Amino acid sequence: MKMDNKTAVIIVAGGSGKRMKTKEPKQFLSLLGKPVLFHSILPFQQSPKVREIILVVPPGDLEWCQKNIVSRFGLSKVTRIVAGGKERIDSVREGLNAVDPQTDYIAVHDGARPLIDCETIERVFDGALETGAAMLVQPMTDTVKKVDGSGNVIKTIPRHDLRLAQTPQIFRAEWLRKAYDLLPENLQATDDASVVEHAGYQIKTVCGEKINVKITTPADLTVAAFILSQRRKEHEDRDRI
Repeated sequence: MKMDNKTAVIIVAGGSGKRMKTKEPKQFLSLLGKPVLFHSILPFQQSPKVREIILVVPPGDLEWCQKNIVSRFGLSKVTRIVAGGKERIDSVREGLNAVDPQTDYIAVHDGARPLIDCETIERVFDGALETGAAMLVQPMTDTVKKVDGSGNVIKTIPRHDLRLAQTPQIFRAEWLRKAYDLLPENLQATDDASVVEHAGYQIKTVCGEKINVKITTPADLTVAAFILSQRRKEHEDRDRI
């Protein structure tokens, strides 16, 4: 992506800790001594492609995030922290309203994906520059079954053309804004690519990393801690050379 393109990142961190079985939202849980959300923000803070970062967090956590994440760790690209809505799409709308109107591209990333890295961010950003919209995906490796309401198998679904969606997903700013303006109330969109698809735009897929998981269970947090520890060790080893 050319450096003269103004790019904003909306990091959606309005989730709860229900599946984690914790009172604290999963994005605020400690991961190697720092909040999960910090790790999700850091690669975008480090990326030269990103001009500003908008955080969307639960309504009661704005001051906490400013003090304990943004100010504490010097995340200077975070220009706004806004309260999220009832559903994810409502939270993204709030983020869109906070983005600089002169922005050329807007990326949306899950605040509970702390294993994203700068190289992967660069690849999906380049894909968006080429086509106007790009998203990270992973091929399906397990056999996929469709089941009925009782859990009985109805059929096996061919997996060769199926992909698992990841974030970040990045779009031309005018495309994403228009897509949200056109979004019908009954569309149950679980990611922003779904919203942009519905508006008729084509989205390029870029192969992501299998480790770019969304933290949803205690096991995910354990795996993330191991991977980040290994990355830290590799960086320390390179610095010694």
